[in-house]
Amino acid sequence: VASGGVTGGQTATTLITPGIAGRKEFNLYPAPASGDVAKAKKLLAASGWTPSRQLVLLSADDQVSLLQAQAIQQGLERAGLLVTIKSEAAAAVTQTLTQGSGAFDLTVSSWQPDFPSANANIQPLFDSSQIGNGGYNLSRYSSTKADALIAKATKEVDPIKAGAIWAQADRTILADAPVVPLIYTRNSFLRGSNVANF
Repeated sequence: VASGGVTGGQTATTLITPGIAGRKEFNLYPAPASGDVAKAKKLLAASGWTPSRQLVLLSADDQVSLLQAQAIQQGLERAGLLVTIKSEAAAAVTQTLTQGSGAFDLTVSSWQPDFPSANANIQPLFDSSQIGNGGYNLSRYSSTKADALIAKATKEVDPIKAGAIWAQADRTILADAPVVPLIYTRNSFLRGSNVANF
């Protein structure tokens, strides 16, 4: 709802977005639409999580970002997690996220690949070389297995073979769960009848 409901996008389950060559549909974490609060609490208790620990959710201070952050906060609090939203100007948030420093536990972000390829969905966001120094590995995810798959897929010139490796990287990364895919955003474009080749 915070992102516009069904008009704003569809629920995401993979890192590679629909329409990208080689994408494989899967869902490692199926759950009822309302979530399974009891199971979440049980998993947290089994992990040894301290219920009193406060999580900091870093958010840009625009209305849409804050609504999304509040929705995440409310969902996590249902499971017994304590979440404080730390809002900053968008430029400050980007600086904190891409420099690899700063005190926060969570953030809500989006990504628009520069070109329609699984490489553009995976490499900039999950290759460990992209942590800090302006890189966009915002989750600070570092996995030698994922890095090896990314390198292998990047070098593969056969698009079918490369697609299969990217799909394997997608599943490998989500099995580690450094991020939670939320939605595949839908964009609507209006054009006048006299606009050609749109």
